[in-house]
Amino acid sequence: MGGTSDGFIILDPTPDRFPEGGALSPRLDTLRGKTVAFLDNNKLQPLNKYFHRLGEMLKEREGVSEIVHHQKPYFTRPARPDVLGPVAEHADAAVTGLGE
Repeated sequence: MGGTSDGFIILDPTPDRFPEGGALSPRLDTLRGKTVAFLDNNKLQPLNKYFHRLGEMLKEREGVSEIVHHQKPYFTRPARPDVLGPVAEHADAAVTGLGE
């Protein structure tokens, strides 16, 4: 899980095993023509400029057709079904994170 190298501790955030009952989504062959959703955790106010810039770059460089932005009500809590539902329903891919 972790190791040391030249006095630094290296942490690996991936779990040792995948949670029971979970399944990975299939990988997209391309982002061209796809809709990408950004799910902001609502920690940065008033908006996550990093996600907006990344969305612009995905459109310019990868041919993404649409970028949509969603936001969790509280960064300390998991996203509720009413937030995740539209992401799953309307997006081909999703990006989430702190954006810090």
